[in-house]
Amino acid sequence: MIKHYLFVSIALIAFVSCQSRQGHENGQTSKTESSKVVTSETKNSEIDSAFKKHSHVLQRLIPEYISTAKFDTLINEQNIQIRITKTYLDSYVLDEYEINDTIYQDKYRDSKIQLDIREGESILIDSTFTKTAFSKFADKEFLDIARFHRYWFKNLKDGRLEFFGVISKPETDWSFAFSQYFDLASKELTVEPYEDEEI
Repeated sequence: MIKHYLFVSIALIAFVSCQSRQGHENGQTSKTESSKVVTSETKNSEIDSAFKKHSHVLQRLIPEYISTAKFDTLINEQNIQIRITKTYLDSYVLDEYEINDTIYQDKYRDSKIQLDIREGESILIDSTFTKTAFSKFADKEFLDIARFHRYWFKNLKDGRLEFFGVISKPETDWSFAFSQYFDLASKELTVEPYEDEEI
């Protein structure tokens, strides 16, 4: 009787051991391993939700599309025609800020300016420039975060056409303003920084 009981006990232990081994081979995990997986998934979930809290990003291009604007001026007494063409580019400067866990990215398009001055049918100057043309007066750090904001004809005085331009960091007062002169006699174009707090 004792021998029979011992034989049944050994057979039962062997059977349970084989079942446990087969479970591992078939990809099943023990309760301890399963607990670890859940813990790992929980941590990943916490990381994901922390990321999602700040992952709502709204972007916009200003202006939305590449466009061109032309500004014509005619000085009758001198028979001078001035055309300023402003063309927005693919490149932009980024103004990024966060409100209520949403990141806003405003992408302000940069622009190039074409200056065309004619006297009658004669072309006095036809020149195109971007903000980098003024790197002599404004450092690279500023130019990297600023855009060519405005450029316009101001007046004719003492045989010189005066233009005025502003390069600025969007949504700030940080800017570089300049006067650009075209001498009708020498046909030279020169630049002078504009020193005034009120632009």
